[in-house]
Amino acid sequence: KQSDISRLELELASVSEDFRLKIEECVSLTDSLEQVRSEVQIVRNQMIQAEADARDQQESGRDVIACLEKTMADKENEWESCRTSLEAEVDSVRIELKNAAEAYKENLNKQQTTFESIILEKEEEAREMKFQQVESE
Repeated sequence: KQSDISRLELELASVSEDFRLKIEECVSLTDSLEQVRSEVQIVRNQMIQAEADARDQQESGRDVIACLEKTMADKENEWESCRTSLEAEVDSVRIELKNAAEAYKENLNKQQTTFESIILEKEEEAREMKFQQVESE
Protein backbone atom coordinates (compact mmCIF):
# COMPACT_ATOMS: atom_id res chain seq x y z
CA LYS A 1 0.00 0.00 0.00
CA GLN A 2 2.70 2.46 1.00
CA SER A 3 4.72 1.69 -2.15
CA ASP A 4 1.58 2.14 -4.26
CA ILE A 5 0.92 5.46 -2.54
CA SER A 6 4.55 6.51 -3.02
CA ARG A 7 4.42 5.47 -6.66
CA LEU A 8 1.20 7.41 -7.16
CA GLU A 9 2.71 10.42 -5.41
CA LEU A 10 5.73 10.27 -7.75
CA GLU A 11 3.47 9.92 -10.77
CA LEU A 12 1.35 12.82 -9.53
CA ALA A 13 4.46 14.97 -9.04
CA SER A 14 5.60 14.11 -12.57
CA VAL A 15 2.18 14.90 -14.00
CA SER A 16 2.05 18.10 -11.94
CA GLU A 17 5.39 19.18 -13.43
CA ASP A 18 4.08 18.36 -16.91
CA PHE A 19 0.97 20.44 -16.17
CA ARG A 20 3.12 23.33 -14.95
CA LEU A 21 5.14 23.21 -18.18
CA LYS A 22 1.97 23.02 -20.29
CA ILE A 23 0.50 25.97 -18.40
CA GLU A 24 3.69 27.97 -18.96
CA GLU A 25 3.50 27.09 -22.64
CA CYS A 26 -0.14 28.21 -22.77
CA VAL A 27 0.75 31.48 -21.02
CA SER A 28 3.57 32.07 -23.49
CA LEU A 29 1.29 31.30 -26.42
CA THR A 30 -1.37 33.61 -24.99
CA ASP A 31 1.19 36.41 -24.69
CA SER A 32 2.32 35.79 -28.28
CA LEU A 33 -1.28 35.80 -29.43
CA GLU A 34 -1.97 39.11 -27.69
CA GLN A 35 1.17 40.60 -29.20
CA VAL A 36 0.12 39.45 -32.67
CA ARG A 37 -3.38 40.84 -32.13
CA SER A 38 -1.87 44.17 -31.12
CA GLU A 39 0.38 44.14 -34.17
CA VAL A 40 -2.61 43.35 -36.42
CA GLN A 41 -4.48 46.32 -34.96
CA ILE A 42 -1.47 48.58 -35.51
CA VAL A 43 -1.12 47.40 -39.11
CA ARG A 44 -4.85 47.90 -39.70
CA ASN A 45 -4.51 51.49 -38.49
CA GLN A 46 -1.47 51.96 -40.70
CA MET A 47 -3.43 50.61 -43.64
CA ILE A 48 -6.07 53.31 -43.22
CA GLN A 49 -3.28 55.88 -43.48
CA ALA A 50 -1.67 53.99 -46.36
CA GLU A 51 -4.92 54.10 -48.37
CA ALA A 52 -4.90 57.86 -48.04
CA ASP A 53 -1.22 58.02 -49.07
CA ALA A 54 -1.05 55.66 -52.03
CA ARG A 55 -2.33 52.50 -53.71
CA ASP A 56 1.05 50.79 -53.52
CA GLN A 57 1.23 51.12 -49.76
CA GLN A 58 -2.32 49.77 -49.52
CA GLU A 59 -1.38 46.53 -51.30
CA SER A 60 1.71 46.12 -49.16
CA GLY A 61 -0.35 46.63 -46.00
CA ARG A 62 -2.81 43.95 -47.06
CA ASP A 63 0.03 41.48 -47.53
CA VAL A 64 1.39 42.27 -44.08
CA ILE A 65 -2.07 41.92 -42.53
CA ALA A 66 -2.65 38.61 -44.25
CA CYS A 67 0.67 37.35 -42.97
CA LEU A 68 -0.03 38.56 -39.41
CA GLU A 69 -3.57 37.17 -39.44
CA LYS A 70 -2.21 33.82 -40.57
CA THR A 71 0.33 33.98 -37.76
CA MET A 72 -2.44 34.89 -35.32
CA ALA A 73 -4.58 31.97 -36.54
CA ASP A 74 -1.61 29.63 -36.18
CA LYS A 75 -1.02 30.87 -32.61
CA GLU A 76 -4.71 30.45 -31.79
CA ASN A 77 -4.55 26.88 -33.11
CA GLU A 78 -1.44 26.17 -31.03
CA TRP A 79 -3.13 27.62 -27.95
CA GLU A 80 -6.29 25.55 -28.53
CA SER A 81 -4.21 22.42 -29.03
CA CYS A 82 -2.31 23.10 -25.82
CA ARG A 83 -5.57 23.65 -23.91
CA THR A 84 -7.10 20.46 -25.32
CA SER A 85 -3.99 18.47 -24.47
CA LEU A 86 -3.97 19.85 -20.94
CA GLU A 87 -7.65 18.99 -20.45
CA ALA A 88 -7.00 15.44 -21.69
CA GLU A 89 -4.12 15.04 -19.24
CA VAL A 90 -6.25 16.36 -16.38
CA ASP A 91 -9.00 13.86 -17.27
CA SER A 92 -6.45 11.06 -17.42
CA VAL A 93 -5.04 11.92 -14.00
CA ARG A 94 -8.53 12.16 -12.53
CA ILE A 95 -9.29 8.66 -13.81
CA GLU A 96 -5.97 7.33 -12.48
CA LEU A 97 -6.57 8.87 -9.07
CA LYS A 98 -10.13 7.57 -8.97
CA ASN A 99 -8.96 4.06 -9.89
CA ALA A 100 -6.17 4.22 -7.30
CA ALA A 101 -8.61 5.38 -4.63
CA GLU A 102 -11.03 2.57 -5.52
CA ALA A 103 -8.24 -0.01 -5.41
CA TYR A 104 -7.08 1.36 -2.05
CA LYS A 105 -10.64 1.27 -0.70
CA GLU A 106 -11.08 -2.31 -1.94
CA ASN A 107 -7.81 -3.31 -0.29
CA LEU A 108 -8.93 -1.72 2.99
CA ASN A 109 -12.25 -3.58 2.77
CA LYS A 110 -10.38 -6.87 2.24
CA GLN A 111 -8.17 -6.15 5.24
CA GLN A 112 -11.21 -5.27 7.36
CA THR A 113 -12.88 -8.54 6.34
CA THR A 114 -9.70 -10.46 7.22
CA PHE A 115 -9.45 -8.72 10.60
CA GLU A 116 -13.11 -9.42 11.30
CA SER A 117 -12.57 -13.10 10.45
CA ILE A 118 -9.56 -13.27 12.78
CA ILE A 119 -11.53 -11.58 15.58
CA LEU A 120 -14.43 -14.03 15.14
CA GLU A 121 -11.99 -16.94 15.11
CA LYS A 122 -10.27 -15.72 18.31
CA GLU A 123 -13.65 -15.14 19.98
CA GLU A 124 -14.65 -18.71 19.08
CA GLU A 125 -11.37 -20.05 20.48
CA ALA A 126 -11.92 -18.05 23.68
CA ARG A 127 -15.45 -19.48 24.05
CA GLU A 128 -14.12 -23.00 23.53
CA MET A 129 -11.37 -22.48 26.12
CA LYS A 130 -13.88 -21.03 28.57
CA PHE A 131 -16.23 -23.98 27.91
CA GLN A 132 -13.38 -26.45 28.45
CA GLN A 133 -12.38 -24.65 31.63
CA VAL A 134 -15.93 -24.77 32.94
CA GLU A 135 -16.16 -28.47 32.03
CA SER A 136 -12.89 -29.31 33.76
CA GLU A 137 -14.01 -27.57 36.96
